[in-house]
Amino acid sequence: MNSSALVTAVIPSYNHEKYIKESIQSMIDQDYENIEMIIIDDGSSDNSIEIIESMIPLCKKRFKRFEFRHRENKGLCATLNEAIIWANGEYISILASDDIALSHKISFLIGKIENSNYPAVFGDIKSIGERNDKEPNIKEFTIHIFDEIFTLQNRPFAPSSMYKIEALKEIGGYPVNIAVEDWYMELKFTENNSKIVSYPEVLTYYRRHNKNTSKNYELIYNNFIKIVDNYKNHKLYFKARRLCDIYLIKISLANNCLSDTLNMKVEELISQAKEYSENYNKIAVYGNGTIYNLIKNHIKNIVAVFDKNQKEHDIYFKPDKIIITKFDIIIITALGYEDDIINFLTINCNIDINKIKIFDI
Repeated sequence: MNSSALVTAVIPSYNHEKYIKESIQSMIDQDYENIEMIIIDDGSSDNSIEIIESMIPLCKKRFKRFEFRHRENKGLCATLNEAIIWANGEYISILASDDIALSHKISFLIGKIENSNYPAVFGDIKSIGERNDKEPNIKEFTIHIFDEIFTLQNRPFAPSSMYKIEALKEIGGYPVNIAVEDWYMELKFTENNSKIVSYPEVLTYYRRHNKNTSKNYELIYNNFIKIVDNYKNHKLYFKARRLCDIYLIKISLANNCLSDTLNMKVEELISQAKEYSENYNKIAVYGNGTIYNLIKNHIKNIVAVFDKNQKEHDIYFKPDKIIITKFDIIIITALGYEDDIINFLTINCNIDINKIKIFDI
């Protein structure tokens, strides 16, 4: 790594006394030399401040510049904006106070972003804690464009990111009134046809635990909708709204944590499933996942379930058996993939479009 550019590393700290020391140490251990470190504690009520203060001598010795401040709680985005104003680096990389940066995170990312036209670059993450990733999330170099990010098809991993400071300032920094800031920033970076990119290199251990913001599904849902509504005139607006509903329903069901809003949407799905059951004698289903498990006990006349990822037994088959199976309708429960599945059913399997049913959500 031949770059000598100054990189600003930021750790926004909030009530992570169990993890903050390991996070700071992971930045001390970076193999890239020219780093300044900014830690801002956002009103922690635990012992985070004391732990950070105990590491100040090490930080001052390691970093070109080290700054630590603590104050009342203002929220993550306000904290990050404060760090941007305070930063002297050309590039900035943020590490949550419960995550761990691998030692080559900074050197890898600066090697990709410097002398590039990308405002932001990303690597892969490995989840630790409640769930450990066994396989890489990113298989190859990936270019992210607005339409794919907007429809939740192709998003980067924010914990393994580096941004050009000037690019952050140009889009106005972080949104203080939105909690799902990563998605918002990805959209802002790409809304004018710019691209951001990801590399298949694990750079951060992302810690999953019951205090993650990502577990507050009502908060996430409301903020997803707030972000989508910024683009009401976009051609993909209604698709994006629907996909937000689907995404939050799936992860809420998977984690057995439905909010009142999402529970109403789940009840609507069940009601539609019951209606299909009452009106048709032989029902096939495409998709053996979260939504199928939700509605299967409400459809009494399922004759076949098709899914490319399942072993064949009883009524469960691979999709190649569709053409030899008799049914009145086939319900697509793989929500979010309806367009591709409809194309497969009509073109490859010669299924009448009127026999194909999707959920109104």
